[in-house]
Amino acid sequence: MRTPEIRRPSLRLLRRIVVVTLAVLLAATGVGAPFASADSGPYYVALGDSRATAPTWTSVLYDDNCGRTRDAYPGKVAAALGVTYRSVACTGITSTELLHGKRVLWRYIPPQVDALSRSTQLVTLSIGGNDIGWWELISSCFSQIPGRDTRCRDSGSVSAAINAAFSTLPPKIDAVVAEVERRSPDATVVVVGHGGYYGSVGCNPQANISPADAGFVQTFFTRFNRVLRESADTFGARYVDIAGPAAGHDACSGNRSWFEGNSPRWPTQVRHPTPLGSSNMGRLIVEQLRR
Repeated sequence: MRTPEIRRPSLRLLRRIVVVTLAVLLAATGVGAPFASADSGPYYVALGDSRATAPTWTSVLYDDNCGRTRDAYPGKVAAALGVTYRSVACTGITSTELLHGKRVLWRYIPPQVDALSRSTQLVTLSIGGNDIGWWELISSCFSQIPGRDTRCRDSGSVSAAINAAFSTLPPKIDAVVAEVERRSPDATVVVVGHGGYYGSVGCNPQANISPADAGFVQTFFTRFNRVLRESADTFGARYVDIAGPAAGHDACSGNRSWFEGNSPRWPTQVRHPTPLGSSNMGRLIVEQLRR
């Protein structure tokens, strides 16, 4: 007689059980932040980092130093859906700071999740880039000398740093998505993908990179997006791919670029969404929501 196979729970399921259990325990003991007021509030709340703020060189100098602009994708999403919204996204934010607040110069930026309530119906989330310091991990792939191959793909130290960064990222993203769902249990949560800055070939001065290293960089963002997608799948959130649709619209695409590259231009900051990019990110989110 054949012994019945014992199916073990997947790592993804175990991870979800641990994170959700922790959130429930924190809420029950009063350690976690309480639910926000449910009486009123916007339909849609945008959380996250600079991919959701689309900062210019001057926007970070005003208001709360978060750099939000009118061109950022949350406004595009709200306009397309015809809903009220509030963006509390902030340039430079990490997952921990999104949950617990951040001090910038003389100001204290409160936890972004405090903007959520039980009446919130839609949440977008762009996070993770500052947790791993994505640019520092791949900056050695780019050269100051056009046409030079830095061979970062062959660097053991570069690969080790990338592996270490990605090993610590999943629980950070999970913690954010779990807290969003705890505070706004009826909301549709959208995790927005990363990447799109660079294509398969480089250009001067926006991306001085060899084709071989460009492939290495694209693999880096594929790994990054796998973490984001798996977290979304774990908690029943939606994931929106940006890097795939951005092909042909990278920093070397001139007026068709969705993202600035490494050379300063006006007004968009380096390695951030252009107005065209933000519009298309908003479009992709809305298309996902309407499916």
